[in-house]
Amino acid sequence: IKPRGGNQHTPGSTGSSDGQLYGATFKIIVDVNDWDNTVGTNPPGQSGNPESTYYKNLYDQWVDDQYFHVYFSKAKIDSVGQEHILLSPN
Repeated sequence: IKPRGGNQHTPGSTGSSDGQLYGATFKIIVDVNDWDNTVGTNPPGQSGNPESTYYKNLYDQWVDDQYFHVYFSKAKIDSVGQEHILLSPN
């Protein structure tokens, strides 16, 4: 467990324990001049599947107020992508 500072009146809007009851889960800082320079943070990680290696993989970065890039252009996404997942309703 890594405690965080902050409360509902601060930018860090969390309590001091691992069991958060309030606060932002996904935060994003958008650079509208260069969309591929946008950054964000997401404590649960990139997957909601507990069996995935990406489940809760961003928690430590979130606790330490570190951000990851959120890419928008197809060229940038294709250049850094690790997996391609096709979601189909059938």
